[in-house]
Amino acid sequence: MHGTDNTRLIIDNSLKGVTQLDQSIRETPHRVIIKNGDYSQLCVLCHQMKVILDDGDLETGNGLSGVHEVGSDCRTCHTHGEAVQAGL
Repeated sequence: MHGTDNTRLIIDNSLKGVTQLDQSIRETPHRVIIKNGDYSQLCVLCHQMKVILDDGDLETGNGLSGVHEVGSDCRTCHTHGEAVQAGL
């Protein structure tokens, strides 16, 4: 799995071999650009708020929304794979 410590496996497009993604996301190409720790375009492929909080309705830049703090460094609070609230 991808992660903040395993950058070699981070995809740059939702069409690239990610069979566990929702079918509607897999069938539409959503680009993933990570810049200055802003993983929002990648995170939103799998993680979307059920109840929108903290500007979670902001579009991440690839046509999707549902994560908060778009445009900022996610690593300040989150790392992938943690089983606690701060994890993803």
